[in-house]
Amino acid sequence: TSRRFVGSADLSWTPAEILSLSANYSSFSRNSIARRDVITDSIAFVQLTQSGAFTANCAFGNAIPQMLVASLSYQETGGRSQISTFGNASLSYNLAIGQTGWNFNFSGICNSLNAETMGSVIGVGPHITVQKAMYKGRFKLSLSGGFQDNVHDETVVARNHTAAASLSFAISRSQSLWAEGS
Repeated sequence: TSRRFVGSADLSWTPAEILSLSANYSSFSRNSIARRDVITDSIAFVQLTQSGAFTANCAFGNAIPQMLVASLSYQETGGRSQISTFGNASLSYNLAIGQTGWNFNFSGICNSLNAETMGSVIGVGPHITVQKAMYKGRFKLSLSGGFQDNVHDETVVARNHTAAASLSFAISRSQSLWAEGS
């Protein structure tokens, strides 16, 4: 016997021309009972995953477009006895220097993982992306990188480094070539 339930809700609101807000929630649950022999064997399995997110965007600057984005997300997953939670918060600033084709993005990211088997681990670090559009925007080069320190019991247990490069070329409005490496 198996029962499943899936549900979700999304809400978006633009209270002003420069500000937009969005929130979402989703839930998935499953209960399964398998029996080989009604007297000796039975297995009960319960799975539950819930997640939610909130994002706020503020766009400003007419001559030099800029955007500030704040985002929060939370996920909880587990069964009857063990539950794990994951949280993420980020704050990003984006600067687009119009006619030059330059785009810059600076982000601060914080992740939190809490599991009964390992305790709590928090990751914090910056991320930077630089993009240059050339030849009327048909050719784009992007470079990004960052790091995140993972902290467990007030001790840095790992530092994760990321670096990526991508190159794209728009052949037409509906076709493009893309190459990336990380």
